[in-house]
Amino acid sequence: MSPRICHLTVSTIVFNERLDTLLIFHNKLNLWLYPGGHLEANEDPAEGALREVLEETGVRATLLPERLPQYRKVIVHHAPWGILKMPVDDKQAGPHNHIDLVYVARSEQTTVIAKASEVSQAMWADSTLLHKLPTPVGFAPMVDDAAGWAKLNCPTIDE
Repeated sequence: MSPRICHLTVSTIVFNERLDTLLIFHNKLNLWLYPGGHLEANEDPAEGALREVLEETGVRATLLPERLPQYRKVIVHHAPWGILKMPVDDKQAGPHNHIDLVYVARSEQTTVIAKASEVSQAMWADSTLLHKLPTPVGFAPMVDDAAGWAKLNCPTIDE
């Protein structure tokens, strides 16, 4: 059996100041999850992650941590909070893997609008609601871990 082709994707776990999580309802998967998708050609992964959030929800977000170290003669990019490998079976692309760079971000925006064709709903969900919604296996505990990390890296979250 030949190895699966890999597609590079980006996703963003976005929190507001109360640590509610920005969720989208993915029509194809029939599950709630964070905004994300494929990178465009020559796109910086961090910029792609924020683009996907804006395209799918209308929300503008800021990646965490907000301050990056500065070094002469090099550009420092945001590192993803985590990197996931997920098998995907797609009618058009065939079986492949998504190598998903997962970022964590914050937003002060309260208005959410489901905007992309693959997304029918978008909302802010508190932890209690998140754990009750249909989500991918292991999704809610992963978001809980990211929330703990966000509290350490953004002093205005969960004040």
